[in-house]
Amino acid sequence: MPIIFYDLETFGLSPAHDRIAEFAGILTDDRLELMEQPYELRCLPPPDYIADPQACLTTGITPQAALQTGLPEPDFARRLHRWFTAHQRTLILGYNNASFDDEFVRHLFYRTFLDPYGWHHREGNRRMDIFAVIPGLFDFHRDLFRWPRTDTGLPDFRLEALAEANDALGGTSHEALADTFALRNLTKMMQERLPEVWDGLPGLLDKRAVVGRLTAAFRAGPADPASAVVFSSARIRSVERCSSVYLVLGHETGPAGQWWLLNLDRDPATLLAQEPEQISQEWYTRERPEEWRSLQRINPRRFPFVIPAGPRQYDLLEGYGLTRDIVETNRMIAVRAGVASWAERFLRARDAVHAEAAVDDTERPRDVDAQLYDTLPSDEDRRVLAAGETASTAEIAALLAQVNLVDERNRELARRFVGRYLPERLSSDARYAFRAEAAQRLDIERFDEVWRSSSTAVRDGTARSGLPVNRQVNVLRQLREHRNSLVRRMGLEAHYGVLTEEPGR
Repeated sequence: MPIIFYDLETFGLSPAHDRIAEFAGILTDDRLELMEQPYELRCLPPPDYIADPQACLTTGITPQAALQTGLPEPDFARRLHRWFTAHQRTLILGYNNASFDDEFVRHLFYRTFLDPYGWHHREGNRRMDIFAVIPGLFDFHRDLFRWPRTDTGLPDFRLEALAEANDALGGTSHEALADTFALRNLTKMMQERLPEVWDGLPGLLDKRAVVGRLTAAFRAGPADPASAVVFSSARIRSVERCSSVYLVLGHETGPAGQWWLLNLDRDPATLLAQEPEQISQEWYTRERPEEWRSLQRINPRRFPFVIPAGPRQYDLLEGYGLTRDIVETNRMIAVRAGVASWAERFLRARDAVHAEAAVDDTERPRDVDAQLYDTLPSDEDRRVLAAGETASTAEIAALLAQVNLVDERNRELARRFVGRYLPERLSSDARYAFRAEAAQRLDIERFDEVWRSSSTAVRDGTARSGLPVNRQVNVLRQLREHRNSLVRRMGLEAHYGVLTEEPGR
């Protein structure tokens, strides 16, 4: 099976709002040897977008750098799509890609009228996230890697830290191609040292397999020790371990089908004495008390590391301070506290929260760029837009002008597509309307605030950047000029003025 390793550098952290700056990918055989030359692309940010200064300080990539070698988003998207789908039965791998890189690619394809999902499952393709298994490897195969630590003693799972500690660097960190080779090198170490683990990863992380393990544990019921599973995650890392034994409470009925677990390494009595409806309602609206941290929500689509709690897992966890006696004691406390009925009430309350949120969303329309997951695309639109999969920007615009799109999102995206990439095709009134809307999307006030705080951090030597100070200053200087150019182009100088401050002073 061919394997694709890929990485992105971006102009910000939000897949729905921010844009890709750089892509790098390598294609290997099943022994992780290169099959062709690495593939690299840069992307131009659209005219109604301004980069996040902190992201640029991290990567060193500015809009001006992208302008020199980058492609407009529609061309960038189609080249990327062709490369991802050029080979059949390919495994697509990244590091934290399920939560980050894949989301950026999906939103890119959505905005440019490509299938957001087919690239990682068409022609027998599948995807996997290596980051998802790293915490489990830390606990259950501690001798696989040398594990770096943060200043506070926690295991440091950042790709660049792990690669450096294991002599697996592929170049300078936060360069997409270097990070891609670093991931390949670490994966090759896993393949060579733990071949049985590597061979079993696709089955371990497969969504259906994860749901099957969770369902089996849930159906066993809390009174049965078989209801316990081991869940490993960087979210629950401590100095000693990143895994614990959990009781499976059940799953939400929404589209994501997220599951909830109860940590059995601590006494659950205080948590279960509280009203589950209140916890559900306030889950995202207040600082969570310590006892709430016993609850974990997992998404089977994000490759969670979940396995049955067997003798080997208990033996290893006991070496990290979590004994089977502690787990069994806390499980029986939960049973006596009525955990089954408590969980039913909690999950009903979660479903009610989602239902209320869906109603609220219809009353508070969000920007169309962020509406990828609102509904599935219509079959009719999908058939019509398939003709543009290999088309040029001008051909896509011509196609959009000829068809009647069913999905309201696609109609608005079509208008933006022309405004962003072929504004000369708009009437003067339509160009003016697009520029007025684009000016609101730019959020210059937020940019100025982040730019100034970043400038102060550079001056004080506290910037979160691995770049030399002179390069940090140059990045901020280029961003200042890009910002001023956008403001002039949009006719916003009277409102926002010109940014003239010298960075780092």
